Amino acid sequence: MQAVVNKGSWPVLPIFDYLKKLGNLDERDCYNTFNMGVGLVLAVPVENIVAVKEQLNRENEKFYEIGQLVARPEGEEKIVIK
Repeated sequence: MQAVVNKGSWPVLPIFDYLKKLGNLDERDCYNTFNMGVGLVLAVPVENIVAVKEQLNRENEKFYEIGQLVARPEGEEKIVIK
């Protein structure tokens, strides 16, 4: 499987821009090191997405749909950020 992550689908805190500048890091380094603020990730089957969203809303939990899992093309990375 390959995780296709949609850049910009969650708020990135300003601290990550600061760390990027301070450490003279490229964007890939920031994603690899800091996850750019992504914490817990749930991989949810398509047929359960609505129920999971409803439960998270009932619990007043913030969440963002940040991507999807797809079949990984041979020779490609496990995680792709677009």
